[in-house]
Amino acid sequence: MYKNFLIPTIFLCLICQGSFAAPKKALNDGEKLYAEGKKLLERGAREAQFETVSNAIDYLRKARDEGVECRLELGKALYLEDLLWNRHNQKLVPDNESFLLNYKNRTRVGVLLLHALGTTPLEMRELGELLHQKGFTVYAPRLAGHGTSPTALGEIGPTEWRKDYLLGYNILNLLCDRVYVIGSGLGGVLALELAEKEELGGVITLNAPLELQGFGRYLLFLTQFSGLSQKRDYPEDIRPYSYQRIPLKTCNQVYNVAAYVTSRLSEISEPVIIFQSYNDPLVKPISADIIHDNVKSRQKRIYWLNNAPHYLLSKSNPCRQLTIFEILRFITQ
Repeated sequence: MYKNFLIPTIFLCLICQGSFAAPKKALNDGEKLYAEGKKLLERGAREAQFETVSNAIDYLRKARDEGVECRLELGKALYLEDLLWNRHNQKLVPDNESFLLNYKNRTRVGVLLLHALGTTPLEMRELGELLHQKGFTVYAPRLAGHGTSPTALGEIGPTEWRKDYLLGYNILNLLCDRVYVIGSGLGGVLALELAEKEELGGVITLNAPLELQGFGRYLLFLTQFSGLSQKRDYPEDIRPYSYQRIPLKTCNQVYNVAAYVTSRLSEISEPVIIFQSYNDPLVKPISADIIHDNVKSRQKRIYWLNNAPHYLLSKSNPCRQLTIFEILRFITQ
């Protein structure tokens, strides 16, 4: 549905800015580097050439070092390089790629969307399009191991997820003046971790699993036995692109990341809003209290949701419209 949309969009954005016109005076070194980088980026976008885009990035970085303003082109190039690398090297299920919704010019606000464990950026797509309609640049990375197979997920860890969200932050930081991050489930934990590392406009978590329901955390010792997995139930609209089983090894890694983030919450001072379902079958409601009580943010609030599922952006969530309304109000205030 979206797989053929992204590269043409980038290319059109680049073309709309016009071809690089020959100046009346001789170009300095930085301007020459910028001109070559922009030309390579246009060609790489048009022909979907990974190496050409990578070369464009090298030229644009050198131009930036020479004092040339090229953040917009560099941000688009970094996104395109990652997209093309994944297309060539990963066995992606169609439509499960990262997506970027951007404008011709830099925008004031960018929003980084981080999906939940076992899902893909499609979980965040409708929210992303709504935010884009409101004038924001939006980027949703595919977290490593997702959109391929559960086996691939079992071979991936937090190191790769950190690379994904840091790349997303860096792309948006080039395209925008201020970055917000919204994370669902695992994405919420990673959003908090990013806030501890970088300066953000604000953080929004959707059922971030700092504490697991039932005996989940105590059964993780079974991760020493390879091949074991946990069955997941998804709402009907999320099930088609999600893993029906999650390796226990991966569940253990999520818990370890959550434990680390919990220990670092006091380093977070950005505005934070926390959405938590009372009825989440995966996450203990106390997770929201842990975030709220330990971050040093002056602006922070918990939204408690009744009869809401774990996946708050699902159409099955009776509180979905309220959730989206409060997200928009938080970012636009």
